[in-house]
Amino acid sequence: MKAMSFPSRQEAVRAWQHLLKVLPVAPDAYAASGRLPLAALALLLAGVPLGALASAIAGTVVLLLTLAVAWPFAWLTGVVMDWWVIPKILPLAVAAIYAAGVIAVGASLGFAASMVIAALGRKGHNRSPATAATLAACAAVLGTGLFAAAVLRFSGSRDEAALMFGGVALAIAGLIALVAAFAGAADSVRTARYCETCHRYLETRDLGSLPLDSATMLRDALLARRLDAVSQVLQQPGDGLQLSLDTCGSCGRAVLDGKVTGEARFPEAGKERRDRRTWRFLSTWLEAADARVVAQVRTDRFGA
Repeated sequence: MKAMSFPSRQEAVRAWQHLLKVLPVAPDAYAASGRLPLAALALLLAGVPLGALASAIAGTVVLLLTLAVAWPFAWLTGVVMDWWVIPKILPLAVAAIYAAGVIAVGASLGFAASMVIAALGRKGHNRSPATAATLAACAAVLGTGLFAAAVLRFSGSRDEAALMFGGVALAIAGLIALVAAFAGAADSVRTARYCETCHRYLETRDLGSLPLDSATMLRDALLARRLDAVSQVLQQPGDGLQLSLDTCGSCGRAVLDGKVTGEARFPEAGKERRDRRTWRFLSTWLEAADARVVAQVRTDRFGA
């Protein structure tokens, strides 16, 4: 959708609110079944130590990068202590880098664990978000423990203040890792659409864009299962709505998604500000014959 210009932020917010009333957020038509095949469970359990190892390695890499960035500032702080302005700025810069590093280390610990669990779970066709999330959290906890042991072993510090600071930082990073692993693994299962009949993952296809004013017509035609009206709407050129089709390669059933994508521009404090928003206004299952028609109409009209 082309950017919309408004005289103020308040006007832009009101426009977004009106559009959300007309095209409210639609729930995902797909929901993971929660099934856990035996092969998936075996792979997920094997993924816990592998995820822990990947988590510890990722955390170590991010920690080293953080130290590499912070070291020049820490060194300068000691060199220019006689200057009255810079000593006030540099310690703040070092503290900000360390704080960002703690968050980044925690995120990397959790993200690495969730990625390993998600990849192995997908190989076993896992559809249980709770199981994936729980085991990813276990992997993150073990990975955080391995990371902490490695840091204590190689740091060699015996200073009580440094150890206390490190313990607090590690606790914060561990909590972030736990949340990131749990949420990431669960989300990976929820968003990996799967055909329970054919036991295979759906394949995503981008169907291009539609004009914004065709959204309600498309939604109403789909709800009424009027395929002729759907075909007419799908032939309209324009932008503002983004369509995608997730299709089972065996039975042909599919999930059609429609998203509103837009940008509002407005002046604020002498500068042009931008407010970009995207949300799903449509999500529905299509039978194989309907899905083929939808895909063919877009292909014939726009080559999507």
